[in-house]
Amino acid sequence: MNTELLKKKILQLAMQGKLVEQDESDGTAEELIDQILEEKKKLMAEGKIKKEKLSRIYKNPTDNHYYEKFEDGKKIDVTNQIYYEIPSEWEYVRLKNISSIISKGTTPRGGKNAYVEKGINYLRAENVKGNGYVSLDNIMYIDEKTHNSTLKRSILEEKDLLICIAGTLGRSAIITKDQLPANTNQAVCFIRFIKKEDVLVKFAQLIISSSLVQESLIKQTKAVAIPNLTLEIIGNCIIPIPPLSEQIRIVDKIEKLFDAVEIINTKYNTIKELQEKLKAKIIDLAIKGKLTQQLSTDEPSSKLIEKIVDEKHKLMKEGKIKKENLSIIYKDADNQFYEKFDDGKSINITNSIPFKLPENWRWTRLNALLSVKGGKRIPKGSSFSKNITKHIYIRVSDMKNNTITKQDIKYISDDVFEKIKNYTISKKDLYLTIAGTIGKVGIVPDFFDNMNLTENAVKLTNIEPIEKKYLMYCINSDFVQSQFTDKTTQVAQPKLAIKRIETTLIPLPPLEEQKRMVFQLQQLLNIL
Repeated sequence: MNTELLKKKILQLAMQGKLVEQDESDGTAEELIDQILEEKKKLMAEGKIKKEKLSRIYKNPTDNHYYEKFEDGKKIDVTNQIYYEIPSEWEYVRLKNISSIISKGTTPRGGKNAYVEKGINYLRAENVKGNGYVSLDNIMYIDEKTHNSTLKRSILEEKDLLICIAGTLGRSAIITKDQLPANTNQAVCFIRFIKKEDVLVKFAQLIISSSLVQESLIKQTKAVAIPNLTLEIIGNCIIPIPPLSEQIRIVDKIEKLFDAVEIINTKYNTIKELQEKLKAKIIDLAIKGKLTQQLSTDEPSSKLIEKIVDEKHKLMKEGKIKKENLSIIYKDADNQFYEKFDDGKSINITNSIPFKLPENWRWTRLNALLSVKGGKRIPKGSSFSKNITKHIYIRVSDMKNNTITKQDIKYISDDVFEKIKNYTISKKDLYLTIAGTIGKVGIVPDFFDNMNLTENAVKLTNIEPIEKKYLMYCINSDFVQSQFTDKTTQVAQPKLAIKRIETTLIPLPPLEEQKRMVFQLQQLLNIL
């Protein structure tokens, strides 16, 4: 469940005036902006804040364009800076026009020696959380002298709005009384609003965290060694302002909806976790022969394994597949399990047998049933094609939910294909991831038939006459997945070697029971 996407949608509706109803008794945002600008003019006249040109943004009913009009009479068309239409009672405004200060923090002199074990809170970008709150986890401290002298410009006040302007850009949070006294560093700017009503500050923080405002800010980012937002970009940011009473209703609605989203998310995750556990239990019962009925009319899987191994021996002799030392697993009269190899070697593997199987089932190694073949990386110096071609390159990131998705498909050119054309996967195969995320297995849809396969996955091929979907479910089981975990090479990037995949131990039912099991599993998993 994408809760962040849901929250973004809620904020978008709020910005458009579609989250709560408008009420004529609320008055208009024009009245609120008038009050704020009058107060700002007064503070500038008294020399308490620096002088600057003030402006108003309005919509011209004649051409339906938005214009910004300055005190000196200058007027410019700002329609291309406007996100979308807002209710007639609302008004667009630049942040700098409703703020007394937009400034950024500073760094104390002295490097590490400037920080103390306990003292004044010194906030950095990592303390500004994306949920609108300041976290004091891993907080740094400065002494009172530094706070009042070299960092005097960055002394914070209650209800200041913090915005990250370097590193992780755009995150915002509101300073509360219990977090003071405090300063902030140069990666964080703070906005001090003319009107400090809780609701106005909170409304502004929510609007600034919306995806549309965030995208607008990021587009203007200065592309230097570390991308950053300037104070000018922050100050010129345009946000919609409703009447104060409507702001109260909007903030209340957003907070209730966000709380509901979190509750739903928690319940969803709990259900999802239970689903996964139940799915694993169902597959576990299936591979132990406890999900389907055994029928005496089914040909024993021992005969099926013998047929497959005989066919593989024939193909090896003809040079059509690589030579391997295949094995047959059987139970002797002494109730011990033995594995007999082509080279005549026989070993007791009773201790490796994890659970009892029905009479008609047999244990086998994966390489006795099929072939495991690797994919291939794109040649060094080559890259994906910018155009759609006949050749799709399947990556691990495309492998989801036991299938391959069409989202964000990558293509390779004819030239690149010629160099790696022997490393394709067909719709008859299964894929298995062997690097990064290990052990994901799935079906190859027709759309991806004979397309190129990444080196971070292998194909399980020559599967017939085994029921392909039974193998997929079996490999998905905790029993097989735990074998992959044990077999994984712990290097810089964990990787599952082909030889270790081939020796994976699996339980094999008779072919007809495999088919019944797949039908039963699909029904149960679809219900889940």
